[in-house]
Amino acid sequence: MRDGNAVKLDDLYLLAEADGIEVIETELASKRSLSVQVGDGCAIAMDTAGMTTAEKKTMLAHEMGHCETLSFYDEDTPDEIKRKYEKRADRWAMEKLVPFWDLMQAMRDGCRNSWELAERFGVTEDMIRKVLDRFGN
Repeated sequence: MRDGNAVKLDDLYLLAEADGIEVIETELASKRSLSVQVGDGCAIAMDTAGMTTAEKKTMLAHEMGHCETLSFYDEDTPDEIKRKYEKRADRWAMEKLVPFWDLMQAMRDGCRNSWELAERFGVTEDMIRKVLDRFGN
């Protein structure tokens, strides 16, 4: 599943399929992605036009985090719950894409900057910043 220290985008799609998560790439009007519970499963819609592989992978992992942790909400959900569910989805994505021990190894190997870590793990720099914030820099 890993190429060096990076989970491949194709492997995320395979994991989603294995877990009964339907992923649909389509044009969306107001968001780049969303996940919804459908019966006992989950569906993810993503507007990936013009995105890099790292952006797609980061976005898919985040949405899968909503599905895997059952962290769904709608516009009527209180903001406190929305933030909690977003953090839960981010945490799942971080653990899947940038596991702690792999991050430590990357740093021992000389990756120090967020862009170097993002390149190593094939994710966005924003994801790396969230990971570093989570682990206390």
